[in-house]
Amino acid sequence: MLLYTLVTETLGGFIWHFKEFSLYLNDFYYNNNHLIFNIYSLITYLYLYSIFRKFIKYKTYKRYVFYGAIVFLISNIINASYSNFFYDSLILADSIGGVILIVCIGLYFKSRKKEGLTYFDSYDILSWIGLGYATFFIGYLPLTFCRYTIYNFNKMPTEPIFFRPLHFSLIIIMYSLIIIGFIRMKRLIYR
Repeated sequence: MLLYTLVTETLGGFIWHFKEFSLYLNDFYYNNNHLIFNIYSLITYLYLYSIFRKFIKYKTYKRYVFYGAIVFLISNIINASYSNFFYDSLILADSIGGVILIVCIGLYFKSRKKEGLTYFDSYDILSWIGLGYATFFIGYLPLTFCRYTIYNFNKMPTEPIFFRPLHFSLIIIMYSLIIIGFIRMKRLIYR
């Protein structure tokens, strides 16, 4: 999953910065990388839902995750019906996917507690992944809402200057927490 993320981010960067890597023949869309990130979001959310569902012990919680995945797929279809999947970011689907992922993470932690474990285990990689993604989406979802509001209702040509650094900071925090989880997990393996 980390390699897939690295390849997607690298390809998205190349498309954004170099006209030669464009996916489209029309010069107007030469730096449009929404297609890559829409596919990435679809695959990543469904993968994370399946991972959390697999490690949740309670059938009721597993059903909630399953229904959440179905709602996410339906939101992708609805969003793609009024937004172009190839040229536009699927903001509605991404936002719903993020909320469902936060719920899945909460169910995972709640499931751990019902098993008599702590909510968060510093040697459990899924705890770190959950903490990383929850931190990211708790900050990113309001940011996305503000971006959408500014662009569509206020018709501002640019976003406030602090949005992009805030977005990148959330990404760095998320991946740092995931990396810490991998480091902590390895210590347990070698003990």
